Amino acid sequence: MEPAIFISLANYLRRERLVCGTRIKVEEKLAFFMYMLSPNASFEDLQGQFGHNNENYHRHMKHFLKRLSQPSTIDL
Repeated sequence: MEPAIFISLANYLRRERLVCGTRIKVEEKLAFFMYMLSPNASFEDLQGQFGHNNENYHRHMKHFLKRLSQPSTIDL
């Protein structure tokens, strides 16, 4: 993904309050999500790539999928 598109998407998610930055920034949460969309990705791979524990990944992925799967939250 082009860096400008990634930044625009992260800004959109932040602006629409679909994903909030906490101790982990919106950009990093988006990177987790995009990484998990790649073939053969696993939570162990995420841990090696980003350095957080698996519980964080499970929690953030669940939140990401829940928010993005709600049709009323995304205005096309």
